[in-house]
Formats: sequence, structure tokens, C-alpha cells
Amino acid sequence: MLWKKNWQRFLKTGNTMTRYLPFLTLFLLLASCHRNRVVIRGTLENGSAIPVVLEEMDIESVRSVDSVVTGRNGKFVFRYDTKQPRFLYLKINGHAPVTLLAKPGENIVFHASADRLPGEYQVTGSPGSVLVQELDQQLRKTIGTLDSLQTLYDSLAANPAPAGRLEELEAEYAQVIKNQRQYSIRFIMQHTGSLASYMAMYQKLNPETYVLNTTFDLQYMKILSDSLGKYFPRSAYVRALKSDLETEMAQYRSEQMKRLIENMEATPFDVALPNLEGDTVPLSSLQGHYTLLNFWSTAHAESMQENRYINRLFQKYAPSGFRVYQVALDTNQTLVKRIMEYEDYSWIQVIDTEMERSRTALLLNVRDLPANFLINPKGEFIARDLYGDALRQKLSQIYD
Repeated sequence: MLWKKNWQRFLKTGNTMTRYLPFLTLFLLLASCHRNRVVIRGTLENGSAIPVVLEEMDIESVRSVDSVVTGRNGKFVFRYDTKQPRFLYLKINGHAPVTLLAKPGENIVFHASADRLPGEYQVTGSPGSVLVQELDQQLRKTIGTLDSLQTLYDSLAANPAPAGRLEELEAEYAQVIKNQRQYSIRFIMQHTGSLASYMAMYQKLNPETYVLNTTFDLQYMKILSDSLGKYFPRSAYVRALKSDLETEMAQYRSEQMKRLIENMEATPFDVALPNLEGDTVPLSSLQGHYTLLNFWSTAHAESMQENRYINRLFQKYAPSGFRVYQVALDTNQTLVKRIMEYEDYSWIQVIDTEMERSRTALLLNVRDLPANFLINPKGEFIARDLYGDALRQKLSQIYD
């Protein structure tokens, strides 16, 4: 019967597929390995019998991966497996390393004259490595110019110099640094999707000085962290960048808070805003109590959640003198009032309809919501941004 013949044919085909299944699995495994493999083929002119070392750059260390000696024709080959783009170093005959940015599957071709390294070389087959080379060459040029200016300055300073010449050199030196900084910023903004910009963010003029070293530059670190996080969410470099950003931002906020406190020691700080009934209530009316100055908005879910936690602490410690002065950066006074009534919040609630343009929020450098400040009975700011368990522990230290 026809169905019986078809069934027998299917069984034979199935047996054949089963027989070849191990080979198919091996083929897929090899194909996967090739997708993750980086091949680096190099040629060194006048470079026979020269040692070449391939190193992998981790976040805080460098690890040797492989080493070879060039043949008579100066050629060498490395094969390196990776699932993520990686920074690699080529150390050739003891010279300073050449940096590559290798992406899985790339076939990188490297060509150089053995006596002109590490400054002069050609690299193809790796767009990231080309960008890294551009960065490296620009920084070398800048450092060379700075060294020349410093040498000239030192020689003139040791002898009578023409009037104003030292000042001219100082201005020229500062301009060279400014130009390098502007170059690095342009590079980062033009290549936010490349890990080469990660390298640009961390370049140094000398062992102690980063090219990008001001608090203003944190915005570029934030932009780069967000962008690279979308392209390379599993990259160790991106995770390190995010961690550094969090550390720098915490330090920045701490310094801002310190300056704020120092300024307030000379000029008493106060807030005076209308409550939900329209009466102006000053923050200073709570002096003599530990007070939480809290900023929130009905548009932020985190603010709503944090308010409920604050209320539990308020109910516990209000009998001991704990107070809350809460500022709603909001235009919907009706909604604020409904929430206060529904949640049964009984602390002082004022409203600032200027929202992000709020003078008080700007003065206190409030950038995200919720935000809070703990003030002691003397009116001194003693802590900032204590949330959840951190706030509970602080109040427990004070009252328990």
C-alpha cells in the first residue's frame, strides 16, 4: 500500500539523519567557534625572529594570551576566541604595546616596520582597532607637544627669559590640553556605539592626569554608559564604566552637599512654601526637631512608594520628635491633596509649582526624585538621600 511505502521511506530517512546527527552537531559547534574567533595576521618589515606577545586587557590587569616568534618573512599569526569585543595588546620586541579592539569574527591584518613601532603601523579588517589607532596617535601627538613646551619652559625659567615669554608658553600649554579635551569629547559623541570611546574616556596625559577630568565631563560618561549599555550589555568594560559613573556621581553629590553645608553655616538656609490650604509654612518652624526635608512628585512611582515607607517611620518616631517637611514639585495640587488624605499622611506638605525650575530644588542640587535631606535640631544638614533601610537605621541611631 502507498502509505506503507511512504512510512518505510520515512523510517529510512530518519535512520540516516540519526546516523549523521553527531557530524551535524560537530559542524554546528565548529561554526560557532569560528563566529567567536578573532584571527590576527601580522607582517613586520625587517622583522625576522622577533618575539611578539598577545595580551588581553581586563579591567584592572593585563593577561598574557599567547606568544610567537616571527618567521624569516616577518609574519606572525594569532587566533583568539571571544564572545564580546575585547581590547588586546600586541607587544612587539619589547616596545610599548599596540592596542587593538577585536570583535568576534574579525580577521585583522597588521603591518608595520619593526624599527618604527609603536607609533607607525597599519591595521585593517577591524573598524574598532582603526578608531583606537586614531585615538592613540592623537594622544601621542599631544603628549609630544606638551613635553616640548615643558622642556622649553624649563630652559627659559633657568635663565633670564624675554618679558612675557614664560606666560606665553603657559597659555600655549593650556591651549594644547584644551584642544585634546575637545578632541576627546568630539570623538566620544561621534562614536557612542563603539567601545573605542570607552578608551577615549580613560585616556591620560600622564600617569596622574586624565584628559577628561572635570565634573562637567560626567555628562559624557553618562551618555556613553547609557549608549554602550544598549549595544554591549554583557561587556565587562561597560559594567566597569557604569560602576565608575556611580562612584563619581556619589562623590560629586557628596562634595556638593559638603559645600552646601559650609555655605549654610554662614547663611542660615530656610524654605517657605505654601501648604495645601495656601498658608506659607517655613522649614525653620520645625527647628528643634530632627526633620526630613523630602522632595517628591505625583508623577514618580518611586516617590509614591518611598512616601509609604517614610510614613511607617513617621508613625513610629513622631512621638519622639521626628518631623517631615515634604515638598511636592507638582502643579496638580488637587491630586497631591487626595493622596495625602487617602494615605493618611499627617506631616507638613507644601507645594512648589515651579517643579524642575524650583529655586529650592536647584539650590539643593536636586536632580532626581525622590530626594531627601536629614536636618538636626540646630537646622544643620547631616545627611542626604537616605532611603528605605538606610533611613530606618539612621533614625534608629537617633531615637532608639
